[in-house]
Amino acid sequence: MPRLLVDPEFAAAAIVPLSQFSDDITFVQGKLTAFDGKVGTVETSEGEVTLTSDISVLATGSRYANSVTRAQSGSARDRIAEFKRHNANLQSAKRVLIVGGGPIGVELAGEITQDYPAISVTVVEASDSLLTGTSRTVAAHAQKVLEARGVSFIKGEKVTVPAYGEEPVGGTATTDMGRELPFDMIFWAVGSRANTAFMDPAFLNERGQIKVDDHLQVKGMSGVYALGDVTDVKEVKKAIYVGNQVPVVAKNIIRHVKNRSPRAVYKPKTVDEMMFVTLGRSGGVGHMPGLGMMKANWLIRMFKAKDMLTSMMRKATGAPKSGRALG
Repeated sequence: MPRLLVDPEFAAAAIVPLSQFSDDITFVQGKLTAFDGKVGTVETSEGEVTLTSDISVLATGSRYANSVTRAQSGSARDRIAEFKRHNANLQSAKRVLIVGGGPIGVELAGEITQDYPAISVTVVEASDSLLTGTSRTVAAHAQKVLEARGVSFIKGEKVTVPAYGEEPVGGTATTDMGRELPFDMIFWAVGSRANTAFMDPAFLNERGQIKVDDHLQVKGMSGVYALGDVTDVKEVKKAIYVGNQVPVVAKNIIRHVKNRSPRAVYKPKTVDEMMFVTLGRSGGVGHMPGLGMMKANWLIRMFKAKDMLTSMMRKATGAPKSGRALG
């Protein structure tokens, strides 16, 4: 997403239509609005569709207050058009305000300041720390690099105006400490929530996450599994962990098909500071367990910054190495 904001043409590589990697999938584009373990109601552009299943995997991720991080509706072409609109606004902006100093906020600041160095960027973080899911040395290095590009950081304050999620083009933000921050564009990179409104609250914890057992099977439902942000697995929600969860669910589904009880167990990453954060396409900073901080730009560029992991994801799904233009 941060790369698409500054380079909408990157969508040809970043967006992978399901038809590119399998002919065996029936794809229904829509929003799951209700699910009881066997029957799901999906809201599509043509009306409601009812789907039944013997085995289900819930991987609906997080929902965000803003329209940049993740779309809630529309086609791939709609999404590309949206990024082109944001990019057009960015090209004429002089001041950008980013609310949130997590990976998304920091990467946004990195992409914008590298491709548009004349833009003044301010990051507001409600806590006293950036990048809370990784080591303090990584966070400090990221801040140092961005400050050298002119990024201003305000910590320990919350943006109260405009209201959470509102994205006016131009205005003045106000923090809970009374600080006023004029902006041409504002991005909310904070406040993600599990996308589970379709689920009976009885199956959710107090944070709206789906309760799962050690096999990643939804508690109280047979043959229903959950992955990623929507689960109540006690670990920091990082995309990289999903790659470890998928094989567990796959093995248990195979056993389910054979009328056997699930056996594969997922072990949460409770103490893991692993993170790679790009600071623009030229590089970034990261933390690798056992090695500590990695700040060699060439290494981060090779691993992530060059194409934001799209080639790795295409390989994992069996999609072609390069994508076709979508609009």
